[in-house]
Amino acid sequence: GTANIASTWNILFTKIEEVERKGNVTELSTPTVNGTNATFSVDFKVPGDYIIYRITVENKGTINGIIKEIKGSEQGSEAIKFDIEGIKEGDKLPSKGSTIFDVTISYNSYTTSQPRDTKGTLTLDVTYVQDLGQEFAPQPAIITNKYGLISNGLMSYYDAKNATQNTWEDLGVLGMNGNVDGATLENNYYSFDGVDDCILLDEVNYPNFTLELVVSINKMTPSGEYVFIGNFESGGYGIIIRRYRLEFVLYDKEIRQNNYINSNFNILLNTMYTISFSYNGNNVIMCINGICQTQEVMGKLGYPQGSTVMAIGCNPLGNKKNRDFFDGKIYSARIYNRSLTKEEILVNQERDIKEFNIN
Repeated sequence: GTANIASTWNILFTKIEEVERKGNVTELSTPTVNGTNATFSVDFKVPGDYIIYRITVENKGTINGIIKEIKGSEQGSEAIKFDIEGIKEGDKLPSKGSTIFDVTISYNSYTTSQPRDTKGTLTLDVTYVQDLGQEFAPQPAIITNKYGLISNGLMSYYDAKNATQNTWEDLGVLGMNGNVDGATLENNYYSFDGVDDCILLDEVNYPNFTLELVVSINKMTPSGEYVFIGNFESGGYGIIIRRYRLEFVLYDKEIRQNNYINSNFNILLNTMYTISFSYNGNNVIMCINGICQTQEVMGKLGYPQGSTVMAIGCNPLGNKKNRDFFDGKIYSARIYNRSLTKEEILVNQERDIKEFNIN
């Protein structure tokens, strides 16, 4: 028998052009293309500077396509930010059709200290598959940084492998180093004694945010309340453990009291957890070791009083440690200025599970 196949598959980036630029931006190399994969490399001088590239995608084949996945990998400074606009998962590209989208590369305006490196490189990969009528729920582009973490919105990132006894270095955009007050630096974690140990940061007040930690607990009691991270002072938000359960807490300024959102996760002693709480103003996504749940949150968030800082391991008062001291180990902490999706959280948690050998 004889079978002839006349159809062709040929979707590719056909054009990359610069459409806008602000400030002193240097292209370290001309953008390169390989099919639906592109690489950009730039250097900046001043926060707020940016460059925008417009990419044309063409379907030169005879088979209709649909976007299955948009992924990117960043290298270089955490102060360099990449945004993709104009395409999303599930977008269709018919045979002989074309579309355009923009890649914006910017020096994050939130940067408060000059980073050691102001260069950024993004490798972007858009995966098209044959359009068979299937549906892909629109998801944001999954762009990870050199640490394997979701990069968009990562303001502060702490890893005990990059720390000293007195200072927990912020590897994120803000450069908001932690002031260690009592906690002891061990091999790859800080140890908190549950009495007076704390790590104090600066003020952190975002309307939407994500808090993430890698922790294990040495001691807790049924009546105790222990703060993993928070800035509670007649306002604020954070993650605590109470009655052996993790809780997400935020201050409701309408009723002037804390709103405790109880997770369904029981916590065991001497067990390592990667914990993520994401809040978008209406809902909170709570994920622990790759298992997630979502709850609706009522009320309006109120910020803390008295210039209270964010703290790791205690409930602060102003810029001082105060009470509800944590007893255990904290390996890593992250603060985002936006609400991560469940899919983004799971990327981070999968990375933590591998990094810290979490069972």
